Amino acid sequence: MTSAIEKLKTRLLPYREQNAQPTVSHAFNYLQRVIAQLERKVDARAVKMVPPLEKRRQAIARLRAGEMPKPFEWKMIFFGLNDVAEGDLFEIALMDDATNFARIIAEIEQKIAQRRLTRREWLALCTSYFGHASDTPEKNPQWLQLRTQIAHGFQKLKESAPRQMSWMSVIDTYSDIFTDNAGFLLGQQLGRGEITDISVLEKVAQIPQTSWLWRKIVNHLVNEIFRQNDDDFQQKINSLIALSRQLTRFKDNILAATLTRYYQSAFKHQTHFELKQLALEYWGNPQLTSRNKSWQVHVENPVLLMVQGWFAKDDLKLFFELLKGNRDVDHARLFYWLRFANQMSYTRIVLGEEALRSKDADYVEFRAKNAGRLSRLQGSGSRDNNAMIMRIGDYLFVEFSKVGAMYAYHMGNAPFNPETGILDIDYDLKDKRNNRRKVRLRLPHLSPVFRYSLNRIEGWMSRYDEELRKLGIDYVAEDVNQPSVTLDASRFNASKTVSRPEPASLPEHEVSDAKSDREEQTNIIASALKAKKELPGREQQIREVIRSVDCKVMDKRGLGGAIHIQFNEPDHEAAQKLLSLGFKPVLGKFTYWSK
Repeated sequence: MTSAIEKLKTRLLPYREQNAQPTVSHAFNYLQRVIAQLERKVDARAVKMVPPLEKRRQAIARLRAGEMPKPFEWKMIFFGLNDVAEGDLFEIALMDDATNFARIIAEIEQKIAQRRLTRREWLALCTSYFGHASDTPEKNPQWLQLRTQIAHGFQKLKESAPRQMSWMSVIDTYSDIFTDNAGFLLGQQLGRGEITDISVLEKVAQIPQTSWLWRKIVNHLVNEIFRQNDDDFQQKINSLIALSRQLTRFKDNILAATLTRYYQSAFKHQTHFELKQLALEYWGNPQLTSRNKSWQVHVENPVLLMVQGWFAKDDLKLFFELLKGNRDVDHARLFYWLRFANQMSYTRIVLGEEALRSKDADYVEFRAKNAGRLSRLQGSGSRDNNAMIMRIGDYLFVEFSKVGAMYAYHMGNAPFNPETGILDIDYDLKDKRNNRRKVRLRLPHLSPVFRYSLNRIEGWMSRYDEELRKLGIDYVAEDVNQPSVTLDASRFNASKTVSRPEPASLPEHEVSDAKSDREEQTNIIASALKAKKELPGREQQIREVIRSVDCKVMDKRGLGGAIHIQFNEPDHEAAQKLLSLGFKPVLGKFTYWSK
């Protein structure tokens, strides 16, 4: 069909040249679109599913019996070079059978020399090449021979084609997949965010999801992550998150490498909301002791502590901002406990009836995002109250939405299990069941504080610091210039890690009085309260993307659904823009969606 299209274009070309004057020229845009659609249909027919196993085995049996396979059976054999009968412990695949493989190579060489190798047969060879069940296929001499013939066959197909086809351009671009450095370019481009959709290559080269190539690509991707400086890495995080959803087989590898690299950055103390939610989805709540071992399989303890700190900070902000009820945000208590967030290994929010039942959009979103991490508060006075449980060291601290007193318990003697689904405000959290015998500290919030900063702690804050110090808990500054603990990145096959430049030494004298304590207090709270919000003009930016590309749009957000944008042709720039706006890709469909 493609040759007929070429003939049609050749016949039309003289007429196009005759009408080359600007006033009468025509770009044949509609015809070009029709041609492109027809070519895609032709390509789609060429990329068919692997033939049934039974037919492949019949052809392979004929070859192993010493007979000459029929012409159409060679394609079956090419597809089945890795086939082994299920349950047969003694059969070996043709890829490991040097004697019979020599006959196969001879047939391939003859087809190439006589220009009889079809694209379907070449794709069949690719299927076996990428489908070899080994992460180190280069150790197999037959596989190496196959790789050489695939590369030669591709060159002959190119030479025989009347013009360069789109699938050929894709293979040309990523020709390293047929070399010792397979996957390097793809891994590099994915790491840099230069490409976001890998489905095109997956289709044109018949690469299965279980292929050894993906592991090599991921290894190169991880190397690229650890080579990037902080600014470049920060811009690529959302692309890496999207990629982990595409390459589900390696989602843990990609997430672990991304979190480890994040820990090595200067902004490790800043919560990355998407990374936090993805980690919660993949590995569970890092604050639960029962899940810690699962986390430590993937990342080292400093990385785990970093993510636990993210959860603690976010819980504190939500508790004192969202769950304040009709009261003003309690900036003083928020400021105080944020100072200890980097030491909190566990936090739990206990919701009263009003917060549990509220249909306000913020409350609904909060409950959805924290499903499995919330408890219910019951008892007298609990309806419009909420509680916050924090673990620092070996102690549990309990604060309430309504200002009163803070309660502290030793972990080994607490009157409640913080992970219990329902907690009573009096009998559990205030230990009235035991007449408060298990309470280690009960500190009211007396002596109102109006001026406070990291350098000025007074009033009830000073009293709290003294009492916590008696429990062995001291404030540890979260210094962004403090170097990270050295981590072993070799688990990710990372060949080079980025070391941050040493920060310039600060003068020893005190900070100028020009910056008031109140200004410092305002800044730290403003930074702490910063939450994920929609980009300004996001809808306008989405419309601009839609106008800039040929695409289909399905928007059901008004009905509680999502917006889907499907590109008719891949567009890297537009895809990057959508990813930056929080869209997520749908594997293999040039489609991106967002709530």
